[in-house]
Amino acid sequence: MQKDGAGMTTLVSGYCELIDLTNYYGGVESSATLLDAIDQASRDVDQVTLDQFYQEDITKTFSVQFTRDYLPVRPYLAEMTKVEYCADIDDDGVKTWEEIDLSSLETDGREIRFVSYTDADNRDVTGGLFPCGKSNVRVTGTWGRDAVPLIIKRATINRAIEILNREKTYGQSLRDGALSDAVRRRLHGASGGIVG
Repeated sequence: MQKDGAGMTTLVSGYCELIDLTNYYGGVESSATLLDAIDQASRDVDQVTLDQFYQEDITKTFSVQFTRDYLPVRPYLAEMTKVEYCADIDDDGVKTWEEIDLSSLETDGREIRFVSYTDADNRDVTGGLFPCGKSNVRVTGTWGRDAVPLIIKRATINRAIEILNREKTYGQSLRDGALSDAVRRRLHGASGGIVG
């Protein structure tokens, strides 16, 4: 959490501000309760869109089901700084990782693909293919989008209101990620390519 210029507490990875929610929601819950609803709603939006609208620099590990020249990745990959594959596993199950030359790869944010070669001698050590295996490719980079589109902000507000109303009315939490049909339709129908 961080404080903004007006002294309001906001979530770094929340897709709307506290003031956005209070403008639409007429309840008298505490700021902590409202911030919790924003956080829950934002994570629900992540699950529906298979994306995230904040950035973090981390390493993710992927399993490759079929040997191929591309690797689908989620959430959005803004920048890759290192890609490795499992070259060997010893008797104790410890993996040896080999780095793939980044100049042999390209990404559109949704998948990493080997660049086509005309000269076979210039192919990467993997032969231009991601090897098949469980948790055998690691990608280090900046994950997530750097801005929150308006449709995502609105869906977060609507979802947070659903969470608050459900908790107030029934004493139940919607922490299980069950989105209302209306919010789900808005996310899928008006995403403009955001939902992959």
